[in-house]
This record gives sequence, structure tokens and C-alpha cells, in this order.
Amino acid sequence: GIYSIDSSKEIRKSHENPYIQKLYREFLGTPGSEKAHRLLHTEYYRK
Repeated sequence: GIYSIDSSKEIRKSHENPYIQKLYREFLGTPGSEKAHRLLHTEYYRK
């Protein structure tokens, strides 16, 4: 399944992905920054 597909990939951890590193460096700032939190985290609301 998905685990066997993932285990064959060269980059398996998001923080090692050069595209993610560039996204933080050029747009989001540091991990956990206000901008990163606002754009990447999900909030749930009762209906």
C-alpha cells in the first residue's frame, strides 16, 4: 500500500524536502510562525 510506496521515495520527511524548505524560506518564514500557522493549520467548528 501507501507505506511501501512511501518507503521507496528518496525524500520521506517533509522537513527534508527542498520545495518545502524553499516555501518556508521565501514565503512562510519559520515553522510555527503566525503566517505558517494561519495558512497551514485547520480549525474545526461545530455545525
